[in-house]
Amino acid sequence: MKVRRAAVGEYATNCYIVYSSDDKSTMLIDPAFDIDRIEHFIGERKVTDIVLTHAHLDHIYEAPVLRKKYGASVYCGADDAPLLKDRRLYAPQNFMPYCEDREYPVDRFLKDGDELCFSDYKFGILALPGHTPGGIALYGEGALFCGDVLFFRSCGRTDFELGSDADMRNSLKRLSALDPETRVYPGHGFTTTIGAEIENNPFMRF
Repeated sequence: MKVRRAAVGEYATNCYIVYSSDDKSTMLIDPAFDIDRIEHFIGERKVTDIVLTHAHLDHIYEAPVLRKKYGASVYCGADDAPLLKDRRLYAPQNFMPYCEDREYPVDRFLKDGDELCFSDYKFGILALPGHTPGGIALYGEGALFCGDVLFFRSCGRTDFELGSDADMRNSLKRLSALDPETRVYPGHGFTTTIGAEIENNPFMRF
């Protein structure tokens, strides 16, 4: 599976571009800012699917623009639906004021145990609350796209209004049971593996 990473915006969010096996289409994961850079990696290919690991602005901002341009389907965790409509649930009013009026339509809300297929690839949906109530990960093809849950030697923050330390701990514990060879594509920072984080990440010690 061919994957490219574009670190975009002032928070260096990792937008992942997953290429189809025939290299004619792409799936985007967390397309935030720097749309020109994202489209550089898309090239002449189609965008068929856009997955939002959670509903924070630095992971969703360009999703509606790309959805409209390419006719792509947008997916998000069901329990993050309120955050798409009211950013005050996790950020103060006038935080990034230029973003205030943008709407974020979703074509399918995902829940734990759902399946998402792209090209010849099949991903299971893991519900991983803690950073947000509806955070999700795509797990399959030897990869985990987990948003702001697990990072290289760290984990996502839980001090937002809807964050939860207990939920984050349970989500990380769940990830610790995955195949240690699983390649982890986090929402920010370096790519890693489950095994490396079990061995070196203090938040993965249970």
